[in-house]
Amino acid sequence: MVQKPYIYIVAVLFVACTTKQKSPDPNRMRADTTRTSKPKVDNTQGTHLTKAQKDSAAADSIAYHLIGDTIFALPEIEKFSHELDSESHDSVHAEMIYDPPSTNAPYYWVHVGYSNTDLFQTHFHFHIIIKGKAIKEIKYYDVVNDTDITLAAWRKARKEK
Repeated sequence: MVQKPYIYIVAVLFVACTTKQKSPDPNRMRADTTRTSKPKVDNTQGTHLTKAQKDSAAADSIAYHLIGDTIFALPEIEKFSHELDSESHDSVHAEMIYDPPSTNAPYYWVHVGYSNTDLFQTHFHFHIIIKGKAIKEIKYYDVVNDTDITLAAWRKARKEK
């Protein structure tokens, strides 16, 4: 009779551990994601969102789709995505994560790579400036030299390697 509580505890822990799921990151998009899905927006206040909160959510949604559509249309990212799909037999896909602008960084910092169960492996960094509903500027961020370079200069440097 003493062993039964332990069996229930083990069963409950097993179920709790195996059903744990990560919550989706609203700033993450997969290469094969259809662009009809929208990022999750904090709606904890229900219908009592202020106009500023509604405007901010709308701007986030526009930026999310604009950045994703633009980044995944770059030939280098299309090639990277195709190679990942082929090498992994469609089990790993290119993904994008971005950090929104801040006072120290007036651009979206976009990280393109792939994730496995443990980490996100970044292969490309871009800095994107959005004005209104359009992308004003895209630059490749050279991590080694800590500089932004134009896409043309980045492509030229890649060909020279």
